[in-house]
Parts: sequence; C-alpha cells; structure tokens
Amino acid sequence: MKKNFGGALVAVGMAMLSACGSNSNSASENDSETLSAVIDEEAQTISLLRNLSRDYCVRSENNTYIWKKVQMYDDTLVCGYKFANDTLIVINNPGSSYETGMVLTGGTAGKLYGTWTSSHCVYKEGEIDCNSDLNMASYIYQYTFTKSSVSGKIIFFKDVDAEEKEGVRFDDYMNSSFMNRFFYSLYMEDDFDLSVWSLGNEDSSAVMSYSVYYPVSSKSKNKMTFTVNDNKVTVSMDEFNYDEDSEEVSLKLSVVSGTQTCALEYASVYEMSSKYCKAENEAYFDIDEEEDAYGSEFSYVDEYEKNTEDEFNDCLNRMFFGSSKDQVLYKTSASSVDYKKFGKVRREFYKAVKSLKK
Repeated sequence: MKKNFGGALVAVGMAMLSACGSNSNSASENDSETLSAVIDEEAQTISLLRNLSRDYCVRSENNTYIWKKVQMYDDTLVCGYKFANDTLIVINNPGSSYETGMVLTGGTAGKLYGTWTSSHCVYKEGEIDCNSDLNMASYIYQYTFTKSSVSGKIIFFKDVDAEEKEGVRFDDYMNSSFMNRFFYSLYMEDDFDLSVWSLGNEDSSAVMSYSVYYPVSSKSKNKMTFTVNDNKVTVSMDEFNYDEDSEEVSLKLSVVSGTQTCALEYASVYEMSSKYCKAENEAYFDIDEEEDAYGSEFSYVDEYEKNTEDEFNDCLNRMFFGSSKDQVLYKTSASSVDYKKFGKVRREFYKAVKSLKK
C-alpha cells in the first residue's frame, strides 16, 4: 500500500506522507508541499494546517470507476521542536514518555526560521541515533520554515556515473537475457518461463551460443529471424514506449512462425491517471483501501498493470513443444531423429539434476 498524504512535517517534502518527525522509505522526485503553519516559539510547537486533497480513481459499490478529487486531510497537526547545539529536532509526539523525531541540520543554531536538511538520523527517547536504515536512502528532505508556513522538498543523490548514464536506456532487445532464456528453453526443450523485465538486461551471449543450432538469417536491435528445423522464426519488438515523468511503460513483442503468432503485451502505470480509470481495465487494477479526512473508507486503484506473460509462455510451449496440426517446428524428420533422441536424453538428465538439487 502506498502512503498518501499521511500528514506532517517530514511529509511536507513527500506530499505529507507520515507523522511529524518520522521518515518514509519511499519517495518520488516530484514530491513537495507547502503548508500553512502557526509557530509558537515560547512553547516550541509547530501547528501544521492540513487542508489536502488528491485525485483518485475511486471504485464505487457497483464496481464502476470514477476519477475524482478526495479530501484527505482537513485538520491541524501539532509537532514539537527543540535544539541540540546546531541541530534542530522535530518531535513527533511532544510531551509523551517515548518521544521520537527527526534530526535536521544546516540551519542557524537556535533559530527555527530558515532552511534545514534531514541528516538520516533519528531522535528516540532523548538520544540521536545515526545508525539506522535511513543511511541507505538515496535522498534527503529539505525544509524551509517561516512564521506562517513550512515548505519541503526532496533532493536525490546522483553520482557521476549516474549522471552520465541518465537518459540512456538499454534497447538492444535481441541481445538481452530475454533472448538468452528463449534460446535456452528452446534448446533444452524446457517450458518457457520468460519475463518481460529480462528485456532490459544485456546478454549478448545468446546468439553466439545457440546460432550453431538455430542459424540467424537477419538481426537488428528490435528483430531477429532464425531457423528451427528448417522453419523460419521471427522475434520482434513491435512497440516500446516509456514516459519518464509518469513512469508509464508499454510494449508489444511477437514471435511468429508460419501461421502461428505468440504475442507478449505489457503496460504499467505507477501514477494512476484518468486515462486508465475505466471499468474495461478492471482486470489489470491493483485495488487498495484508504480513509478520507472524515473517516470514510473508500477503494481506489493503486496501480495499473497489464501483463500477458503467462499466455505468451503457454503459446510458445504450444508452438514449439505442443501437438497440433499447425505445430511443425519439432516434427520429426529423417534428418532430425538423432537430434530428437539426444534432446530427450539431455532433457531427462537436466530434470534429474534439478530434482537432486531439491
């Protein structure tokens, strides 16, 4: 379940994800927020005035889907704060016997107003702990305090290599681990179990390793044609789209031999939009529950993902290993009897080894 507008100071930089002085394990580069606030310097409290709403793809009781704005917070959240030398501590539960909070640095010692940055340390029961999982995070929070507001944003760490590679995406699909696994299953006559994610992993060994068995007649980044028992087979990336801003991915890949076609289709949207908020997409929805500002629970679409991997792999198994009038790739001929006998022995040996490992 995603955290959404969970409200408080640390969450200012993450669209108010959690309580004052807490830290979240997830982040989006576009997350930022400004809240009205009332600062009591004598009592050392920060009152955040939360009036937050968000667009959701809401599922109604009759299983229809509506894109609508939902009020998530309409209240005031009070945090405490104090200083430890040049460090600002924002307290989640001021006055309790088990105070917890967030540690900020970079501002002016003893003065709240100005810009402060999270240190990946936490405050617990009067002590600052910097040996937490937060040290593994790839981002920090930055907050600006004024007499009437608190603003926050996220800053991501980037090393030189990451900056050089930014915007460069692997697109040589015919030299991917997907193809390596494809040829491996074909050669071993093992059930196909291909994953769409392996298309993004480079592995140029496949063609070199298996071309002696399946001669390649043409090859590019997106398409390859080779021969299996005198039958031409073409693997083709027919469509690939990626929107970095919305994290929307879609692709279509096909394997064709004669009159047979096996199609792989994948589409996912991390941040839902009205475009996909339709009942016809229900089979691809991940549904979650949330509570609005007034305590009413509602169901909403957390993510859209369409993936035909299972159908695709089943189709490949029928195409290459199944028995039907159209299945010709492994019809035994006089020239392939020895190959088939060897393939059967090899397959039995491989399965025996797998069972031993278990």
